[in-house]
Amino acid sequence: MADKSLVKGAAVLGSTTGFTDYSKQFKGSDAATQARLGLAVKQKQEAEVARVTGEINSYMGQLKSDISFRDLDAGSQNTMKSWLGSKRNEYAYAANQISKIQDASSPEYQQYADIMNQINNDISNLSDQVKAYKENKLAFVDMNEKDMWSAGNNPESNQQAQLIYGLGDFTPPMQINSNGDLAFNVNGNNIRFNDYKSPFLKDYKAATYITTQANTIYNSGVKLNDAKRNTIRLGLEQQLADSNSLRSIISNDFTVDGLDFSNIVFNPEDIAGTRKQVIDTILNGFDSVANAGYSEKQNKGKDSSVNPGNVVKNADGTQTYVSPDKTGPLAGDVDSYIDTKEGDYAMRIDQSTDYAINNMEEATITVKGPDGKDVERKVKRGIGMPFKIKGMEFTPVYQAFEIQGKGGTNKTKAVYIYQQNGEIRELSYDGMMQYAKRA
Repeated sequence: MADKSLVKGAAVLGSTTGFTDYSKQFKGSDAATQARLGLAVKQKQEAEVARVTGEINSYMGQLKSDISFRDLDAGSQNTMKSWLGSKRNEYAYAANQISKIQDASSPEYQQYADIMNQINNDISNLSDQVKAYKENKLAFVDMNEKDMWSAGNNPESNQQAQLIYGLGDFTPPMQINSNGDLAFNVNGNNIRFNDYKSPFLKDYKAATYITTQANTIYNSGVKLNDAKRNTIRLGLEQQLADSNSLRSIISNDFTVDGLDFSNIVFNPEDIAGTRKQVIDTILNGFDSVANAGYSEKQNKGKDSSVNPGNVVKNADGTQTYVSPDKTGPLAGDVDSYIDTKEGDYAMRIDQSTDYAINNMEEATITVKGPDGKDVERKVKRGIGMPFKIKGMEFTPVYQAFEIQGKGGTNKTKAVYIYQQNGEIRELSYDGMMQYAKRA
């Protein structure tokens, strides 16, 4: 005996979703005609089902799916798979609906066509962003290994990059909005990948410009005049127009290359003021470089020991140097040195520095006053005779100026300018003596 529940179920299925007796549609015709006409209707409907199925498959074939999950963490892969699954369902529904509409000019047809196009655009957008994310991550790691990120960055910027690119113990969950835009939740803030900016790099272009200018000024052998200073200032303003360039230059990015602005702090509330302070400092340095170059040119071909003074070798293994200055600040100055190579170098340094002290001229420089405003300061500056230690040539620049608010009290400073690997650098007096000791 048949299972009545199965029979009943079959009846329900036939009446709702499956079996159709096509011949009953042609009652009144003979049986053969009914069968023939019913078969034709069946074949037509089957053909329509096949057409719709093919059309849906065709639309589904146009669905973008070229997104690579490779090199992404498991959490990000799951987020993308879930988002893509949702988009495919939306697309399949629209493809199914549009396949039933024969009139391609109807608003309904256009509505579903627009939906499918938008979904494809969303997936393409996500694909492009995932590709860019991977490329940026590799670039970030490469720049990090080469130590190319500027020390002038806010530490938060580097930490943010570490989190976004998953280079630490924790990777924030990746988010995808309806348009396929990537985003990351970092410390409670949603950061869109399109809006994200990596830390900025060391500005080698600006640093090279400054050191090249210094070399050019030194080698010209000409002192700077106001017109030349103005031209250089314009060039520096152009090089440091970007605030990130300014941050890089005043950081320790290029300290070992002679660009030391450790006494200048970046002020985000007054970027123009910071820029001016940096440029004024560079121009003051260029003045010293120009004067040193001028001195070398004027004395080219002369004996580098043009100011030997009175050197006496003593029986106790020392040698005594008496400054030749008869009336100036070093009149009667006597120094003793050990009679060794190190002593010879130290004496050579002092001889050249004495020449700078004995031949100082007035100059004007721009410095920051107690209130932070620019003020002009009169100084006395002297350029010593170039001297060599183990083939390296040094030119002393000696400067004296009055300390503000301490009437008549002078402060002095000596630096020794030299050229190495095509760049102009400088040493302090102590640094110069240490160099001589190691030579």
